[in-house]
Amino acid sequence: MKYDLRKMLQLVAVARAGSFSRAATQLHITQPALSRNVAAIERELGVKVFDRGRGGASVTTVGSLVVAEIETLLEYANRLDHNLKHFGSGDAGNITFGLGPMVGSLLLSDMAIDFLEKRPGLHLRPVIMSAPELLRELLNHHIELFVCGREQLPEGEQIAIEAIASIPIARIVRGDHPLATRPSVSADQVLAYPVLSGVELPPALSAGGEVICDNYHILRDTVQRCDGVWLTTPRMVQAELAAGTLVVLDMAGDESVTATEICLVHRQGYSLSPAAQHVRHFVRQFLLAPG
Repeated sequence: MKYDLRKMLQLVAVARAGSFSRAATQLHITQPALSRNVAAIERELGVKVFDRGRGGASVTTVGSLVVAEIETLLEYANRLDHNLKHFGSGDAGNITFGLGPMVGSLLLSDMAIDFLEKRPGLHLRPVIMSAPELLRELLNHHIELFVCGREQLPEGEQIAIEAIASIPIARIVRGDHPLATRPSVSADQVLAYPVLSGVELPPALSAGGEVICDNYHILRDTVQRCDGVWLTTPRMVQAELAAGTLVVLDMAGDESVTATEICLVHRQGYSLSPAAQHVRHFVRQFLLAPG
């Protein structure tokens, strides 16, 4: 039989929505047209996929198998469409990608300047979110790839994880902080002060007050005006460290948090477009550069 991918997409939409009317609204088509298209697929397959009733459309036992196979087919079709469209130099068009908050704050300005100078025809569409949000956007085909810390990523067959670089993490305070002049500091001494972070921390690292904010520029401003201890990479504040307005605490051998592995993530089986490869190259070069 000849597969009509548009109609199959509609069938899957009904299965997910549990209702012809809701699926029709999501697909921006009329309910009668949607009902006819799904009924046509059922006739072609010789299978009753849905039980229809006032409560909506429930998937039959055999229908659930059909829906699963169609979802697999649609995934392969999406992958083929993606890969075929992204041949070329990558110097023009659009690239939508994700960055974790720390990585975004660290490199996005430099990336924007680099791409505007070298590839002015390429439209960058960066999205800055937490790792779970970026993963959802990736699997929903809203972004092509994203970059974040490895510890925030789950294992999964649907994604490919590429380690890029390990960057240092330290506890940073303002230059006149009570702990700033100590030759070394214990974990217990640090816990007496509020902690500032871009991600949720385990209780062992945040016994007192805490501020969790994914805007690292706000955190950089905040740590200079309070007694908080900021858990971040020194690369974020090199100018402030050089000027002495911020100081890295020597944690007296405490190795609980010393570095984070930054990874690039994309969908398994999907070729990166040339534009996405340019993004990957820049990220690698930036993070692996000294400093």
